[in-house]
Amino acid sequence: MTTPEVCTQIVKCLQDVWTDKMLFDFAVKIANETVQCHRLILAACSEFFKGLFRSGMREVTENCVVLHDVSYEGFQLVLKTIYTGENILTLENLFEVWRAVNRLQITFMIDLCENFAIEAIKLDTWENIYSNAKMFDSEKVIQQLHLFLLKNFDPVCLSATFLQLSFNEVRGLIKSPELNVVCEDVVLESVIRENAI
Repeated sequence: MTTPEVCTQIVKCLQDVWTDKMLFDFAVKIANETVQCHRLILAACSEFFKGLFRSGMREVTENCVVLHDVSYEGFQLVLKTIYTGENILTLENLFEVWRAVNRLQITFMIDLCENFAIEAIKLDTWENIYSNAKMFDSEKVIQQLHLFLLKNFDPVCLSATFLQLSFNEVRGLIKSPELNVVCEDVVLESVIRENAI
């Protein structure tokens, strides 16, 4: 059985290898930057890299891949989590990291991003979270946003993002018995605006 002490020591060893820049055997190029990594670590954490290393493509023999849909900063934050176990997520970097882990198919970090996003849903954040959850096809976050919209219908129904909701999404909200509104006129106005778009 794995103990917390063993896990802690393994993470410390990985951190030491990364910090000391030991035994790097693969490079990732992003824009004008090159990041040195370990194939084993990348393959263990990322379905994207696992598939790449099994493919026999030119990148495998050249020990280098170019990434276009991931930022350098986002990739560095992902590596920091993988090598150190540190939770690096903040509201400022959430979407950058979320994009990177979706592109690289790092399941455990997708879960971290989704859970962080759910905890961060507030009146001043829900629109950004919603647009990213839709982009990353995050059903878990969208379900939580649905509950948030039901509880906060009055203040959110006038927002630009609300007006971009699909007809089925708006219909689902207004038909829900959990819809919380001060005045039913707000619901009627929302339906009229939705139909006018």
